[in-house]
Amino acid sequence: MEQMDITDAFNYGMAVWAASGSVRTAPFERVVRLDAVSEGREKDANYLQCLALANWALGDRDSAVTLALRAREAGRSSRLAFSCWQYRYVRGSAFEEDTDEILAMVQGDENRVPAFMGRTGGDGGDHS
Repeated sequence: MEQMDITDAFNYGMAVWAASGSVRTAPFERVVRLDAVSEGREKDANYLQCLALANWALGDRDSAVTLALRAREAGRSSRLAFSCWQYRYVRGSAFEEDTDEILAMVQGDENRVPAFMGRTGGDGGDHS
C-alpha cells in the first residue's frame, strides 16, 4: 500500500470498507499524508469530499466538517461532479445532497454509509 498514489489509496480504503463493513484507517492515513505533501494539486469538489471522508476515518471530525463544507460549496459551481458517496458523476444538487449525507455521518450518525455500498445512507437513486 505504501506504493499507492492518493487516488488508489482512497479507492482501496473505500473498497475495503464496502467489502468488510468496517473502516480500516491505513489507506486513509496514506491519503491524508499524501495530501499534506502535495503541491499544486487542484482541490475540486470530489477531492475535497474524499479528503473529508479520509479525515473522518481517522477521527478528525473538525477537519472532516471543514472539508465537507468546502466540497459542498465547490459542488455548487460544478455542473457535474464525481461523488465518492455514490461513485459516479452527479449533478450539483445531488452532489450537495451526498455531501450533506457525509456531514451527517461525520457529525455522529455512524449508521450512515456511502450510497454505493447499498445499505443505509442516501437513496442511491438516479440524481442525473
